[in-house]
Amino acid sequence: MANKLKKVLFVIVEGESDGLLFFDELEKIYPKDLLVIKAFRGDIFTEPELQGVGIRDRIRDFFISKMGDLQPRDFLGILHFSDTDGSFVGEDKVFVDLAQKETILYKNDGIYVNTTDQKLSIHHRNQIKKTNTNNAKYITQITYKKVQIPYSLFYLSQEVEHVIFDELNVSQNIKVRKMVTFLKKVRETETINNLLKSHFPPLAEEVTDKYKESWDFIFNADHSLQRCTNAILMYEYIDELLSP
Repeated sequence: MANKLKKVLFVIVEGESDGLLFFDELEKIYPKDLLVIKAFRGDIFTEPELQGVGIRDRIRDFFISKMGDLQPRDFLGILHFSDTDGSFVGEDKVFVDLAQKETILYKNDGIYVNTTDQKLSIHHRNQIKKTNTNNAKYITQITYKKVQIPYSLFYLSQEVEHVIFDELNVSQNIKVRKMVTFLKKVRETETINNLLKSHFPPLAEEVTDKYKESWDFIFNADHSLQRCTNAILMYEYIDELLSP
């Protein structure tokens, strides 16, 4: 294990508030120099500029662009956290409210837009997100320079604030401030671990492959609108990477 602790765990998140959360939580258990957390600053699954690029190549290219001076063999593995954005629901869960001021509002019962054109745009976005996420959840390694680096994808409800605060549509300009304030309050506690555990999908007790079943759950019905995450499985995954 000593040699493996000299390697680096590469963590991909969508935004800065996600990065703060996972760095703060993971450093309680693992050495700080084990962690490299990089924000894509957007959604790698739906980024318009990456249209036509397969999801494996998107992840690989982002990883390469953020490696710095490290080499492929310096990495223990890649953890990837993604919001669901409610994207796995059927078209009947996207509603038009002409009186709504906001272009898009995410709620626990659906995605609300204010024009028919925006509804069509969300349908298109959801299909892309669903397809790319479905493909990514089966990826177990990313290869670069003939080195196979373990990879695993985890989901965070509609957004990380949905998991942590049970809030949706949090404006970008207060996300980081809100997360920093929260982390200061819970730093010496197991609050985050308990939150992740309490919002893990309600799977049957006899389930053996919790990772697979948790993904099956979130893709089913309107579950991607719900306050559910399989991020609690990250601890077991990291421990497996660190095992002799």
